[in-house]
Amino acid sequence: MRFDILFFNAAFFLYIISITANFIFAHNKNEKIILFGYVFVVIGFFFHSASLLSRFFIAGHVPFSNLYESLVFFAWTLIIIYFILSIKYRFEILGSFILPLVFLCLLYAGLSSKEINIAPPALESNWLKLHVAISFFGYATFALAFSTGLMYLIQEHYFKAKRPAPFHNLLPSLEILDELNNRLILIGFPLFTVSIGLGMFWANQVWGHYWNWAPQVIGALITWLIYVIYLVVRHIFGWRGKKLAYLSIIGFWTAIFTYLGIKGLHYF
Repeated sequence: MRFDILFFNAAFFLYIISITANFIFAHNKNEKIILFGYVFVVIGFFFHSASLLSRFFIAGHVPFSNLYESLVFFAWTLIIIYFILSIKYRFEILGSFILPLVFLCLLYAGLSSKEINIAPPALESNWLKLHVAISFFGYATFALAFSTGLMYLIQEHYFKAKRPAPFHNLLPSLEILDELNNRLILIGFPLFTVSIGLGMFWANQVWGHYWNWAPQVIGALITWLIYVIYLVVRHIFGWRGKKLAYLSIIGFWTAIFTYLGIKGLHYF
């Protein structure tokens, strides 16, 4: 078995252990369990990084050339953003929301072809490398915003029902979740915007024009517009709360549909 696949399998197994620990923690609130889970995420991330690095050396090009590689890289960016948010805000329940997304990415990757492709000449463009890397960090930030939006809706539902959620005391307040959701989108939106601009420069290099109306391009534009609407209604019209949580969820799923559901210009 190749090293990149071996490391991938190890990371996947370790993340499953961590997810299990996070779910147990959400049920019994044992601090030792969540620490145990976090340690396994860190070890899993080490193997995850080793998988990407070994794939790079084996393939001889950045690991973006097919669906398997892009999913593994996306999951890697999710873990990085998860680490940053965990260190900065220190609420342990976050792993129960974001790690399942990592699991789904890696599960889908595991079911995809792991064949190493010869990189097309277009993949050697630095514009494309930057476009893909920045876009996935934007997607990862949107995924965290999706998670905080989901937490907001759960917390708000139980608050209106006048009964606490099973993990009520582990969730931040509605005000904190609303503000965190906003901050994440304020980070993710510029990243996504820059990635679109870099993609346009790459398209001009390859095809001689900056824009076309391919399905994935239209999907990216729709995703971008959803987040524009989010920022406008929040920062100009003063919206807060539930409606914006829904917008952050819709925006993320639109991004995922564009990435996985529409076949088009990207090689994966």
